[in-house]
Amino acid sequence: MDIPQASYGILEWFMESKEPAAFSISLVRVPYDVEAAIRDTEVTNVPEKEEYIKELRTAVYRNRK
Repeated sequence: MDIPQASYGILEWFMESKEPAAFSISLVRVPYDVEAAIRDTEVTNVPEKEEYIKELRTAVYRNRK
């Protein structure tokens, strides 16, 4: 977590290869409506809701050391 965006990774390789083969990793970031996610969170029973909302807005994980 470093910016308030959704992210995911894609790992591609040749699964059936019997020989060592190259693979690639792609990290993708996609913008999303953080405030809409916060509105959805506010009406639920998410544990530690205020801390979670702060994480969404700041992209700083509460247990990050």
